Amino acid sequence: MNRREFFKIAGLSTAVIATLPRSFNVFAQQADYNGKLLITIQAEGGWDVTQFCDPKVNVAGNEKINNWSDSGEVQSIGNISYAPVASNQTFFEKYYRDMLVINGIDAQTNSHTAGVIHNWSGRLSEGYPSLTALFSANKAPGLPISYINNGGYSQTADLIRYTRLEDVGNLENTIFPNQFRWDKDKSYMHQEEWDLLTQARQARLSRLNSKSNLSVREKLARSGYQSAINSTSALKDMATTIQSAGELQGWEDGPYGGSSLKRQAQLALLAMKSGVSSAADLVMWGYDTHDNHDAQHEWLFTNLTSS
Repeated sequence: MNRREFFKIAGLSTAVIATLPRSFNVFAQQADYNGKLLITIQAEGGWDVTQFCDPKVNVAGNEKINNWSDSGEVQSIGNISYAPVASNQTFFEKYYRDMLVINGIDAQTNSHTAGVIHNWSGRLSEGYPSLTALFSANKAPGLPISYINNGGYSQTADLIRYTRLEDVGNLENTIFPNQFRWDKDKSYMHQEEWDLLTQARQARLSRLNSKSNLSVREKLARSGYQSAINSTSALKDMATTIQSAGELQGWEDGPYGGSSLKRQAQLALLAMKSGVSSAADLVMWGYDTHDNHDAQHEWLFTNLTSS
């Protein structure tokens, strides 16, 4: 699908996009979004599709493709074929009724960087937004953290901001700036003092926004700052939701690296449950194998399908 087709489906036009400000988030909206959601997983590197959903077997007299087909056979469920390695069987048997597998997509490049750009924006040139950015800009542009990106491709073409949710502690520091990080019952300032500081900040921002000689960039920066302030109460609700969720999944070590994919998924789902987010990019690296290929790919596929 090209960008024009996407805009038609989404109910937007390129003419409308051209008239919008550089960041939709200047228009704050209630954090009660309950519309459609989009999550993508950027599993980056050199995928061995013969070990996942495009299995190939070795042919006598030809160069060897993989090791598993020396003793195993291609498996299938419904009309989906898969390789009998890692946790593929559990994954495909559980979800095959709800998935569409497309094999043979031409990324038009063998360069890692160019391949990422093309796969996530539909173009080989820089600057085009990801599908996730387009989705959140259309569906919920004013949510506090409408578009969550954990790395990988994150171009937005200035249609919307993206947010990183990596450290819950830092997130709480941002949401509750007057609260001690290690002792939530203590505060840096008395509430009366904090209220006076908040009033002074708002008065100063209103005074700055009323100036007639502001540049476009200055207006956007101050509007964005005001939007962030307006979103504080909604983010407090999200912080409460995260706290009530209990201990989150930590970093998982693999044979040659590791993954935080499950933690990313947890935080994205909690943000969506709180109504403050509409789309998220999850990311894991490590598929660019050179040595110990089978062990590394099997661990990565198991971590991916179990997240």
